[in-house]
Formats: sequence, structure tokens, C-alpha cells
Amino acid sequence: MIADDLDDLERLLSRATDGPWFTRSLDDTAYMSAFTISTVSSKDDDYEQYAGGGWPAHELVAATLIQEPRLVGHQQARWEEDAELIVKLRNMAPQLIELARKGLEQS
Repeated sequence: MIADDLDDLERLLSRATDGPWFTRSLDDTAYMSAFTISTVSSKDDDYEQYAGGGWPAHELVAATLIQEPRLVGHQQARWEEDAELIVKLRNMAPQLIELARKGLEQS
């Protein structure tokens, strides 16, 4: 990794949706176990608030599972783990970039 790589990462981060991001399960009859990445954390009232198919698109960044219809969902069935990784990396990216820059300066 070189400074240009870190510059690229910072540029991508600055153009992406603001954080923090959260994993979010929309597991009811309307969403059939959708697992998403959201700008809003899970709420106790998700199921009532979005009952009847009011998909919260304005809060979602990505999905690792949309089960019905099957639009998203890798065959390894690790949608929760994949979403957790994406969220963790996105939220920690500024700190990781900073640490990497310090490491480059010291080498």
C-alpha cells in the first residue's frame, strides 16, 4: 500500500454516503428476510412502520439479501456476515486510513 492508494480510498470515502452505517434486518412478510446496510439503525417499530410494502429506500445503502423476489443473496448464505464486514470497514475507514498514513510516514 502506498500513499496514492490511501488517497484513492479517501476520495471514495468522501464521495460515498455519509456514515455511520448499520446492518438492518427487515424480516417480516413484506420483506421476506431482507438484510440491508442502512444509514439508520434498526428500530423496534420497523415492521409496523413499513408494513404493507413501504420499502425504506431512502435509508438503505445496499442489500446483501432480498429474498422475495430473490434479487440479492449469495449462494454461501453469509448475508449478515457480509453486511457486518461492509459496515465495519465503512465506519472504521477514516481511522484505518489515518493509521496507514502514520505507518507509511514511519517507514
